Amino acid sequence: MDWFKLYSFDENEERTKKILEKFGIKKYHFITINGIKGLIIEINLNVYQVEVDDLKKEVRIRKKKYTRKAQKHNKEYLECVKSYESDCIYNSVKFCAEDSGIYRT
Repeated sequence: MDWFKLYSFDENEERTKKILEKFGIKKYHFITINGIKGLIIEINLNVYQVEVDDLKKEVRIRKKKYTRKAQKHNKEYLECVKSYESDCIYNSVKFCAEDSGIYRT
């Protein structure tokens, strides 16, 4: 079985929705990043972007961070916080839920 078909959001959209429901995540939407379907998850004030890298065969989680260094305006950027190579969809959603504090193991 091809790794990309096994873990891409294109092939597993319904499975991803069921996993999101399991963890109680209601604010999410699918986006396209470089021609590949990705996922934005919003939990409380945290925003996560989950993207599939088919070249490295991993799923990366980026978390939105804000900085303000003696400036009037905040700068926001996405910092890579975690990546998974196996059971990517479940592990990435679980990480976002645990990091935001809505799910404890």
